[in-house]
Amino acid sequence: MRLAVKQLCETVGEGGGFMISGGCCFSYGTKPKNFKALVDAIMEFSWYDRNIKTQPKAAPAGKLDPCCPLMVTPWDAKKKEIGGVQGDEDLIRRPWNSLESMAYVWLWQWLS
Repeated sequence: MRLAVKQLCETVGEGGGFMISGGCCFSYGTKPKNFKALVDAIMEFSWYDRNIKTQPKAAPAGKLDPCCPLMVTPWDAKKKEIGGVQGDEDLIRRPWNSLESMAYVWLWQWLS
């Protein structure tokens, strides 16, 4: 990944105009060590002006509430809202949780 970031910064970034951004491209399951490797490579290679000192934004203080899943609408709340499910609930619950987790990450990235 480090060399891929270096190549992008040197080719696409030549002359300015190339910005690396997480946007909506990082899945909820991205391993922290892989994300850190990407940020480290960006900090090393993506410079237009070395006089400008940038640092990644610090994580907010506090802990996540383990009772509150990282979803917009948890499955149990949705199931209660629709009055239950007939048949194999897992066929609906699994894709619901996946989509809701992605929605949470998307909103978190846009609002933070």
